[in-house]
Amino acid sequence: MPSCQYDLFPVYMGGSSNEKVGCFMYDPKNDLFIIGGNSTSEDFAPAQNNHGFLVALDIEANWKWGKFFYNVSYALSDVTGCKLASDGNSMIVLGQGNSLPVYMELDTEEGTIKQFISVLWHLATDTVVPVYATQSGIYDDKKDSLNKQEYIYWSFIMDDTIQMMRMMNVPPASGNPIIDWAYSFNQFTTAQAT
Repeated sequence: MPSCQYDLFPVYMGGSSNEKVGCFMYDPKNDLFIIGGNSTSEDFAPAQNNHGFLVALDIEANWKWGKFFYNVSYALSDVTGCKLASDGNSMIVLGQGNSLPVYMELDTEEGTIKQFISVLWHLATDTVVPVYATQSGIYDDKKDSLNKQEYIYWSFIMDDTIQMMRMMNVPPASGNPIIDWAYSFNQFTTAQAT
């Protein structure tokens, strides 16, 4: 009878309340598995409210680094998606912080944050606040094939409407990122076009 020839090292993460995973990826450059999500466990996260988390394990399940996020320095209450950037040199995270969509770029080897961007609808006011939801719709094209610029492609829900946008990423010292185009998908039909 065949048997598994690998040594298995079970890893437990979490606490006594709720944890959910919205991010699982493998980084072949650093040979790491990275897991992220949301925790409400006071015996896993620092408090019982929503905290985003990311952890990195090597191929033998050794803990390499871990991060909890608060609504203080880097507002990230939930990690809902992640993937490597197009060049494979950094990790891209999609999530929510202060109820807004968040993009974050991290160095996968050390877990250091390279960039943090939060998006707010331009017509939002104190009384008009959209409700956002994020899943895993994020892609960072480090070098566009046409103009060699870096673009971040986002997709999220705003007030039950699918939003998709392309943002030109500029170095933080050079100014703010520029939303190059945005689409809102708000009317669905099964009728055939004539």
